[in-house]
Amino acid sequence: MLALEETDLLVPEECAHHHGYATTLAEQVEVRGVVVHGAKLGRAIGFPTANMKLGGCCRLAPGIYAVRFRDGFGTVRNGVASFGRRPTVVDDGELLLETYVLDYAGDLYGQTCQVTFIEYLRPETKFDGLEAMVQQIDLDVVMAREVLRKRKISLGDEITARGRKK
Repeated sequence: MLALEETDLLVPEECAHHHGYATTLAEQVEVRGVVVHGAKLGRAIGFPTANMKLGGCCRLAPGIYAVRFRDGFGTVRNGVASFGRRPTVVDDGELLLETYVLDYAGDLYGQTCQVTFIEYLRPETKFDGLEAMVQQIDLDVVMAREVLRKRKISLGDEITARGRKK
């Protein structure tokens, strides 16, 4: 694995619409950060997210990704992540990584977590409203589940930060 500071995230050629992004996902890329409070819009629309500000250190292509999410205790779960400026809800917002952790309900605030990018799903999109955005998120979740089902969690991922198997 390569830390984000050491590489660019590589995305499919048809999605590399931002100057300077490479065109294939050669290796999995991971980022670490502290989960911070957001506006709670994700929770309001049925998709609570773990928000991480990555700053200007990366050249991660804005878009939606199938990911693996490791919480502060080392537990690994599947997720769908959006990295971008949230154009549907904010004009010229700051870059933010928002991860919807699949099949999880809990408090991650303040934990240092890790997101491993498994596959680029689609570019960031400005929708006409929240209803259209929610419909697309539903599709993103289905697509991410399928991608992640085919890419089983490795033995290393099954071991928690305390060194025990789940």
